[in-house]
Amino acid sequence: MVTIKDQYFYNMRWSIIEAFTFNGLLFAHQYLLFRVNTPGFYGFIGSLFGIIYFLVKFLDLGLNKTLISFYLDYSKNSNALFFFIKYNLLPTIFLYIFCSVALLYIQSNWSSTIPFIASISTELLLILLGLVATESIKSLVKRLLQLSHHFRYVALMEIIFILLYQCAVWTYYYYGNQLTAIFVFQSFFIVSLLETIGLSLLVYKWYKNTPIESPTTIQINNWLVIKNRLFSYCYTMCKQILSANILVPLFAYTFGYEYAALLKLASYATHSIASTMERIIDPTSSVLFAHIKNDTIDSKQTSFSLATQGSYQLLACVLIFIIINGPIVLKISSVNAITVAVGLYFLIHYLENFFIVVERFYIAHGRTECILIAMAFSTTLGILALKNSYSLIYVLLLLFISRLVSFFILLFYLSYLWNINHRIIISPQYIFASLFISIIFSILF
Repeated sequence: MVTIKDQYFYNMRWSIIEAFTFNGLLFAHQYLLFRVNTPGFYGFIGSLFGIIYFLVKFLDLGLNKTLISFYLDYSKNSNALFFFIKYNLLPTIFLYIFCSVALLYIQSNWSSTIPFIASISTELLLILLGLVATESIKSLVKRLLQLSHHFRYVALMEIIFILLYQCAVWTYYYYGNQLTAIFVFQSFFIVSLLETIGLSLLVYKWYKNTPIESPTTIQINNWLVIKNRLFSYCYTMCKQILSANILVPLFAYTFGYEYAALLKLASYATHSIASTMERIIDPTSSVLFAHIKNDTIDSKQTSFSLATQGSYQLLACVLIFIIINGPIVLKISSVNAITVAVGLYFLIHYLENFFIVVERFYIAHGRTECILIAMAFSTTLGILALKNSYSLIYVLLLLFISRLVSFFILLFYLSYLWNINHRIIISPQYIFASLFISIIFSILF
């Protein structure tokens, strides 16, 4: 019989395979793309990808996190699953249509006055809108497959997706063709569409295998669903305020371009690491907590300890590697105000990985208002610090402390609401193994 622990580590293994393979291939692709193109073209492509994935989060309206909270309810039979997805998709569909019409109107009427819009043709904009649609659907079906323990299929599909896209781009370039925005995004859209169709077929197969009827009457509180979506969505948007997309321009305006440039460099490294960690920790902890939502307190304590132990050991090992090899990779030979600022910036965003398990527990149990309050506290303090300070290090330190305080507030309420005790247990063998690998890497490179 497969236990919860066995299932959790099975899911984590496939998440680790997906995260490191996908992000490794993506990093190599981005590096080559940067080397063979002009900085202007690379920056243009990067900006469009940033807009695409911002729109995917914007259009989600908290649906992805709501799937976690109510999984045990809507997955009991196929009718409940169909109607839950149908009615929760409608707001996203309407918002997508509205945004698409608005963007097409802006492109046709303002392209002569705004250079960036002028560089986006109608054909390219239509491809980008199609890509937003496929990536939004893919995000939904991926989460459903992960919640139903189909991590292997998701991992293999994501790896095949990135390989097919890179093969298309670099085969085209190898035969002497100049890369264009149309070709890059058209290739990405076709491969994204194929992956979305494949994942959707797997979801349909799972849907057909769910019982037509369940022995108990299924009642989902619609107001509770709306509350969860609203708070989850506000929380996601609040997090964007502390992201590099907002902080770097603000720092450039307030403290100058020298600081902003180095923080932008730090943000690239931070994003790569955070993206890899989130691909591992987010789905595994989300699925674990979604399935034990109605269990006893003892079961919840066991599951929470399992998730934190697995996640924190991984985070600790990666942090040791970064501390030892980060200065070597970035060629930092001395400590000054700028390097301290970069270090603090990195720690702020690395700390977010420790929030994932705790936040997913709150989301799975429908208490999204708690994480929103904690985020509002951090955001407010950060804005006040930025407004009233002329020292970048002071601002970053306050941001770090505010997020740390938020973390402990969430832990306190975790104990108060569910009697869950937070324990940090990191096995010595993981620490020694990480130290050994880190030292070997520093010697070789």
